[in-house]
Amino acid sequence: MAGQRDPGAEVAEEARRGIAYKWLALLTVSIGSYMGPLDGSIVNISFPRLTEIFGTDASVILWVSVAYLLVSTSLMLILGRVGDVHGRKKLYIIGFAIFTLGLTLCSLSQSVLQLIMFRVVQGVGAAMTVALGTAIVTAAFPSWERGKALGILGAVVSAGLLTGPILGGFLLDAFDWRSIFYLRVPI
Repeated sequence: MAGQRDPGAEVAEEARRGIAYKWLALLTVSIGSYMGPLDGSIVNISFPRLTEIFGTDASVILWVSVAYLLVSTSLMLILGRVGDVHGRKKLYIIGFAIFTLGLTLCSLSQSVLQLIMFRVVQGVGAAMTVALGTAIVTAAFPSWERGKALGILGAVVSAGLLTGPILGGFLLDAFDWRSIFYLRVPI
């Protein structure tokens, strides 16, 4: 049948690449898949502090999260297609670099407008890593193991959403607001 892969060919392809490749791909993608949702939720707990520091309304500070989420969700489909055309791995690495650049720039922000604009940069990187990460894992695992791999990836995304507020609260108590950005740059 057209469009279906031969299971024997998948087994041969997996043996050629090595079993470790698929788990390394999953580990690498999991880091990016953890950081995106973590970043979406870690900032929310800092809203009262950011409102006080920047001396602005909560409605303005809300854009720190809205800008990130709006950009990252709206670009996922487009960037997924760009990755299909120009190479998923290459674009994933570029996305991770853009995300890290955004983290660094956010920690250096001197105004709320800069923080919002740098969150847009982060959102572009997050869109690239999330959109391409699932495709990379799907391509790395044979059809009979994709459900397990995508389930692990889904659990990692959930862990990022859950740990964001906890980690953010700890960082805000122990350090200043910039720490929610700069302490994650080395990761």
